[in-house]
Amino acid sequence: MGGRRIVYTAPIKALSNQKFRDFREEHGEEVGIMTGDVTINPEAPLLIMTTEVFRNTIFESPERLEAVDFVVFDEVHYLDDEERGTVWEESILYAPTHIRIVALSATIPNIEQLARWMRKTRKAEVDVVVEEQRPVPLHHWFYIPDAGPRELRQLKGVLTKAARRKRFRNDNFPRHPLAYVVRENWLPALYFCFSRRDCEILCERQARTDHLDARERREILELFDDLARRYEVAGQPGTDRLRNLASKGTLYHHAGILPIHKEIVERLFTTGHVKILFATETFALGVNMPAKCVIFDTLRKFDGVDVRYMKTRDYMQMAGRAGRQGMDEEGLVLSRVDLEDASFAALQRVTEGASEPVLSRFNLSYSTLLNLYLRLGEGVYSAYDRSFAHFQETKAQRKSAAPRNRIIARRMKILRERGYASAEGITPRGELARKVNGYEIQVTEFYFAGLFERASLLELAALFVATVYEARKMDDTDPARIPVMEREAIALVADWTRDERRAELAELLKRPDFGLNSVVFAGRRGPPSRICAASRASPRAISSGRCAWRSSSCASSGASSTGRIPSATSSRRRRGGWTGTWSTRGANSNWDDANLRPTGYTRSMARRKRTGKGKGDRLSLDTGGSASPARTGPTPPPTRTSSMPSSPTPASSRTRSSAPPSASARSASCSGRGRRPSSIAPSMSR
Repeated sequence: MGGRRIVYTAPIKALSNQKFRDFREEHGEEVGIMTGDVTINPEAPLLIMTTEVFRNTIFESPERLEAVDFVVFDEVHYLDDEERGTVWEESILYAPTHIRIVALSATIPNIEQLARWMRKTRKAEVDVVVEEQRPVPLHHWFYIPDAGPRELRQLKGVLTKAARRKRFRNDNFPRHPLAYVVRENWLPALYFCFSRRDCEILCERQARTDHLDARERREILELFDDLARRYEVAGQPGTDRLRNLASKGTLYHHAGILPIHKEIVERLFTTGHVKILFATETFALGVNMPAKCVIFDTLRKFDGVDVRYMKTRDYMQMAGRAGRQGMDEEGLVLSRVDLEDASFAALQRVTEGASEPVLSRFNLSYSTLLNLYLRLGEGVYSAYDRSFAHFQETKAQRKSAAPRNRIIARRMKILRERGYASAEGITPRGELARKVNGYEIQVTEFYFAGLFERASLLELAALFVATVYEARKMDDTDPARIPVMEREAIALVADWTRDERRAELAELLKRPDFGLNSVVFAGRRGPPSRICAASRASPRAISSGRCAWRSSSCASSGASSTGRIPSATSSRRRRGGWTGTWSTRGANSNWDDANLRPTGYTRSMARRKRTGKGKGDRLSLDTGGSASPARTGPTPPPTRTSSMPSSPTPASSRTRSSAPPSASARSASCSGRGRRPSSIAPSMSR
């Protein structure tokens, strides 16, 4: 590879994709890209990467960076991100010393402190360049339903108790800020929501109004169809939905849509024909797609613990999308305010306060520790001393920092005891774990326990989803079960967390959560309405071809497109360890597609099963969906016709019957007789 190279890193794929398009138009084949979704021309002189890919390259393939002279970290304030911030810090710390760093951000008030740390850790001169002049001035207004826009100073009198009791109304202003923005022609507009679901709902609602003329509609649909053909997604349900929305001049953008669909939305927005784009906050991370107006659905967001007012830094980052340089003389930022619970002090802090300083989130994962141990040997134990976190601490705090150094030592001790590292270096277990970034211990433990080799594709999908899935407080999932695999996976992680508790580590390995099993099974076999009840209850039988009720070749032809299912009885192991049965009777019994459970299965039933109350109830669901207890007493576990060995078994020594079980066998395996072993309870408890 000849010549010198430059690497540009971005925090999100949307920004990486846009920079790739921008640079590609100017420099052609000299530009490449590497993200989790796509790799194009990776040997190019100018290479676009996500920051995670760059960090991984440092540890896994440092020779690829030998010809790199500069690395640009865009949105470097991401150092303060609780989950991903450590990636930026590790990249700055461990990038080869010959590489010079350019760090960009619009929201770092403690920039001088960051520069001093970089001078110390990189042993190189660092210059700070600050630009305070904004090319397009912004107006920050607050929108009160039925009362219209107000400046902050005007809100002080409005938000008093007496004012709240008085009903504010001005017939000259619509109730919703979007209607005002459309009426005043402050388009195109970016509408920020903090919920993916709200993005889609508001977009669908706004699409009832046509925002395009005939020429604009023709042009945007021609471009949409061209992009859909180019990316080979034409005719897909999700594509058709976006096309219908685009024809009205509205679209949505969030992390939950397909990467190709996000690319199409971004390309369409740059044309100016998308008049209103509903997006989550990730769209604001440096994506150079400004609008004339930015609207906040609310200034309060869920921070993982509670709903609080957003940070000033985040607000400024998102509000900065308003005002197109060279096109707009001014930009407008509108924040919807609810008079019932608005706080003047909080609104003032968010919109006019100083940005919060960037704090270190340095947290060496097991994977990073293994990579550092491979490079530094015993030097890994002093890694924290070079971190930005250590640099930001006062002398008093550093005296109490010994426990943070001990965290590294304790984690390394666990890695040694568990066979990941030794005095000679990295073991095969450690070699696998160091190449996996995120859930590396779970993946390694599952692999060496033989789970990957013994599981079907469907079970593997369920296992991977369970590894990363974290249920929220209000989630009311009703998962199908794979009892043997679940117990083994949970036991493997529990064994590791016991060592972590013994070492007094605060952050423990995440336990697998199989709450989305039903969704995984439904997605694997097609629409839920085409899946019969017995299929849902016995995923191993489906994957191995031993279930007579598979939707693709249902012997009783009950699994039809109407959602009707044959009469069957199947077993379910609930979250609380309760094993119950439900029966569907008659040709008209239906599966509830929306909730992934039988028709008539209520929340109270699921709640009772999770809490363990009513353990003896056997719920019989008749055609009408009513439930009644069929018998009392402890319900035994199902009798399983196959079991998973505790250690890897050669494929040649395992045989699976291709013939479907008889009706009596199905009844026996579904109904089950005999008491559930007490040893199962701890591993299945929530």
